Amino acid sequence: MGIFQSIKKKISKQSDIIKETVAEKVDLESIAEGADDAVEKADEYNAAFGTGDAASKAEVLDAVFGDGENGSDNKDEDAAGSAEGEKAEAPGEADVAPAEETEEAQEDLTETGSGDSAEDPEEKTGEEAAEEAAEEPEETVPQTPAEVLQQKIEEEKETDSEGPIPASKIKNIFTREKGEKKSRVFLTRSQILLGTAILIIAVVAGFLFTSCGEVVTEKTSHTNRDDIYGKGDYVYDTITFTGSGMKAENTLSIREMELLAAKDDDIGYEANYSVLSSDSELFVRKFTGVRFYEILEYAGLRRGLPDDTKITLISKDGKQLKITLGTVEDGRYSCFEDAESGTASSDDLPVILAYSCDDVPLIGPIGDNNVNRQFSTEEGYVKSADNVGGPMRFVIGQKNVKDRNEGHCLKSVTKIIIGDKENKAFDDNKEIEEDSLEFRVYDDGKREKTEEYSCKDIKKFAESSKEGSFTSNYYGEDGFYEAADLWTFLDKEVSDFDRTGKIRFTYDDNTQETLDLKYLKSKSKDFSDYVTEKGGLMITCVKPALGYCKDGKPAEYGRIYALLPANGRHKAEYTTKRVTRIQVYKEHKHDTGKNPNNNDRLAINGEGLKETDCFSVYDLRHMKDIAVINGRYSGVSLYDLLKEMGIGVDAGEIQVTNFKDETVTIPVSEAEERSYEIMIGVETALEEPMPDKRGSFLFKNGSDYMNDIRVIKVTAKDGQWDHFAKEYEDYLDYELKVSGSAVKGGSRTYTLEELERIGGQYTNKDSYAADEGKADYQGVLLEWIVEDNLKDDLKRPGSINVISSSGYEVDLPVNNAYEDIDSRYQMNEERPAILAYSRNGVPLVPGKKSEGYKKNNQYGPLRLVVENQTTKWVPSVKEIVLNK
Repeated sequence: MGIFQSIKKKISKQSDIIKETVAEKVDLESIAEGADDAVEKADEYNAAFGTGDAASKAEVLDAVFGDGENGSDNKDEDAAGSAEGEKAEAPGEADVAPAEETEEAQEDLTETGSGDSAEDPEEKTGEEAAEEAAEEPEETVPQTPAEVLQQKIEEEKETDSEGPIPASKIKNIFTREKGEKKSRVFLTRSQILLGTAILIIAVVAGFLFTSCGEVVTEKTSHTNRDDIYGKGDYVYDTITFTGSGMKAENTLSIREMELLAAKDDDIGYEANYSVLSSDSELFVRKFTGVRFYEILEYAGLRRGLPDDTKITLISKDGKQLKITLGTVEDGRYSCFEDAESGTASSDDLPVILAYSCDDVPLIGPIGDNNVNRQFSTEEGYVKSADNVGGPMRFVIGQKNVKDRNEGHCLKSVTKIIIGDKENKAFDDNKEIEEDSLEFRVYDDGKREKTEEYSCKDIKKFAESSKEGSFTSNYYGEDGFYEAADLWTFLDKEVSDFDRTGKIRFTYDDNTQETLDLKYLKSKSKDFSDYVTEKGGLMITCVKPALGYCKDGKPAEYGRIYALLPANGRHKAEYTTKRVTRIQVYKEHKHDTGKNPNNNDRLAINGEGLKETDCFSVYDLRHMKDIAVINGRYSGVSLYDLLKEMGIGVDAGEIQVTNFKDETVTIPVSEAEERSYEIMIGVETALEEPMPDKRGSFLFKNGSDYMNDIRVIKVTAKDGQWDHFAKEYEDYLDYELKVSGSAVKGGSRTYTLEELERIGGQYTNKDSYAADEGKADYQGVLLEWIVEDNLKDDLKRPGSINVISSSGYEVDLPVNNAYEDIDSRYQMNEERPAILAYSRNGVPLVPGKKSEGYKKNNQYGPLRLVVENQTTKWVPSVKEIVLNK
């Protein structure tokens, strides 16, 4: 944005202040009594700076600053003056003084034409004044904008000028004196008005040029707070700027952007923004942050990009907002405080990335926390400010009072892509010198595997389709790293991998560090115990990882770093070192002796389970992860055993039956609540076979027990999970179309009845959680629909587009159809994407007014359900498009 445009915008925003200043300095009544041209010029001034007429503004500003469009020096022709003017009736008749000027400038400028000049010497003739002026030494060139204008007018005087003076050629003459020697210049009232107005505007514009809207103070930032807002998780949170429209990928911390806002008025910005929700509720908030376009430039935006360049903003929960560069560059947005009148309270609002709302820093998710969860006052939530969506939130004003812009004010922004694709800092095509990492695996003390991994190999794994493989963060003081999650890497590279054993790291200084494998992964997926430190602040939720990229560039010489945060239970200090070797030592619990009942089996089945199976005594004796000891007996937790098999969302009761056909029944909920008391015993606490008359398997519930059990059945609660009941059978004719260039035969249509009859391994019934909600759904696997229609010569489609009957559509990542998604909200769980046809035991219907609606079963009869992200959930799915 040019200097001229910047000045115009800032003066426009302060038009009321300027007009008030002019009103204080100019006696409008006396001017109105003068010539008609004075009134005309006053109207021109008010039109230019009162109504926002850009052309008139430019005309007046050009008279002051010259060609400001590209920030160049003022043109001489715009400062032309006249040598003589009409004599005023009395010297100093207009009492005019410039506003907002430095003390020295005021002394220079108020001497001319001041009504308070009681000590003025006697008038002198033009010749006397010229002689005295010739004796004066040469003056220093003035420095303020008003003085520069005065100097240029004196140098470029024009003679014989009469009549009204156009705004582009304002002819005002100001002379300077030393001591008691003053030169008298006579002006018309019109000239006095315009000259004074221009001087005031020049001074105010000069002041505004150094400011930017309201002053951005440091108190509203996370960086300068010592309370909950100033913790490392906020201060050193980051936004990544990437894409073909960037010179290179760049990552900026919240701290960097907040300091820029406070120190650079061209980047920092604070103003009121009106936000209209989808429910037509209008509210106004004061947001503080950085100008979006300017921060893009700071981060490395390429010059000369067209206005239609695509910008994709991504939030921490995967939500995406797609806009264009032109949308954010022009900054033509308004704030409306009153929805009824439709009158804007302010205009020309820029698009910003905000870190504060109503003078309170924004709060948001930490680690893998849900973006949309409820925050408490203890976490920094202030209800009056509604300061959620942080630490950085994209904010855009309204185009008009009916513009529902809430959906475009994206919360918790973590990545911004300019252009068509990400511009990774690590270029695979660039040749770099690479060291290698030696990776060894030992089983029972014998070497099982030896591999060499380069920096590019680690990068390739991090960017693979496996969920959770990539991570990034500050690891200590020395840099921001892109890395591969270490647990996920080991889980892929080590056969029969579990959390039992040791891992040893050898560093480039020949030191070693050995850790228990339990250190590497939190079973609850709560990483808050993993911490590093930067700038004296603690950063939590930092995953152990293998770093391959540091501060936006490949690690020097292709080095690989062991990034190991501290963990209170296993590791006291964090480590950030170049690693040259990793050795994994797997450990196993071995059978201490033979049990004569080892081959006896227990059947476990029922509609309330996802799988059915038979387990031997030997199997249960070696399930150490769920082992329990209850009194005299050793075995496994019944609930944990069922959980490993997959307890259905509609599971009801557990029925335990022995060889005498005696049955004991307990609710599944009771087994869960008392998981370490209700057990299946297989031997004594001393690891000896069961005593006589106890059978091979023992069911024990507190002090009660049943011996010689043979089968356990889990029943399902009553519920209607399909549309075959009379109330819903009209929906069975609903059709789903599958089309696209990757579909064999071009297209295919399924009825809902066909999909619901597929059953078996192609149907899933489970709990799905996303954002703030969780519910039980049943439906057909999306993977099956894709595979059932894919052309024979294709392994996977190039894209998957899911379309609603209303026209709403989602571009679904292909990996979401083929791989189960790790749940952020359900501990140690993963879910496949499905086309659901029932919810909580009730078939889905289109809407709340549809036949069969009850218990929130709308958005059907087919709904795309994807774990973690409701933004990918498509209601009333009508078509799936598979393209190559």
